[in-house]
Amino acid sequence: SEAVMECAIRANPGASDIQFMLNGSVIADNEQQGIFITNTTLTIRHLQSQHRGKYSCGAQNLEGRGVSNEVWLDLRYTPICRNSALKSTVAMTVNETQVLRCSVEAQPLDVSFYWTFNNYELHSDNYTARGLTSELRFRTASAQDFGLVSCWAKNEVGLQAQPCLFHITTALPPQPPRDCSVANRTMTSLTIECTPGDSAGLSQTFFAQHFGADSGVESDVKNLSLSSVPLFFIAGLSSGTEYTVNLYAINAKGMSAPTLSGNQELDYDPILAVIVGALLSLILIVLIVI
Repeated sequence: SEAVMECAIRANPGASDIQFMLNGSVIADNEQQGIFITNTTLTIRHLQSQHRGKYSCGAQNLEGRGVSNEVWLDLRYTPICRNSALKSTVAMTVNETQVLRCSVEAQPLDVSFYWTFNNYELHSDNYTARGLTSELRFRTASAQDFGLVSCWAKNEVGLQAQPCLFHITTALPPQPPRDCSVANRTMTSLTIECTPGDSAGLSQTFFAQHFGADSGVESDVKNLSLSSVPLFFIAGLSSGTEYTVNLYAINAKGMSAPTLSGNQELDYDPILAVIVGALLSLILIVLIVI
């Protein structure tokens, strides 16, 4: 569907700089979004919920600027999922119960809900509805209760075209971080970055362990990243020493196997190398004299 609006202008001298506004904000011509402005005509193709509101137009001549009255554009549409993602993953174990929440946008606002599991409709005793939100208490009583849960809403315009989906998966410990590489190396520190492994929809955190090849001393290093990307900064190391670094991921169901970053050898401190070289030279000279 589309809407076409005409801005009727009476001006002497003639008007220029014609603009259309939605809720007071200027509308820009945007072919990709289906918005076309030609002289005094505004055309909006593929109407969506964000096109609902108060429209007006304005024009300017040498005497000043004038603005029209506002026209309310009301849209009626079937429900759509409020969340930006139509599908989410929920990790569960057998004999676990979780509350799945489904929220929609719709016009008119009076909606009804129903839920399905693997295309079979669930009994209404299992869910509640209030306004534009419905909640389902879903229990995985056995291994057969893993699959696709769908939330459907409808109003007097019709049934929503795409349901809100919940993919119920088996909760497992995460996969280890992958594609790890050394982003920076100094005489006393390492920075290692990786890509997160699969965590079956559960949030995960990351940590590292490093071992000195000579001493075998183990030290835990926390992940310093503020995002979901595993980023490890390991400081306080000894220059010229070889280290082995193990990287792990953890979620609510356990810890992953380690990802081995391989043996990482730090550079020698050049000042220390000069001093050591001088001492060796001195010992050599003493031996020759004796």
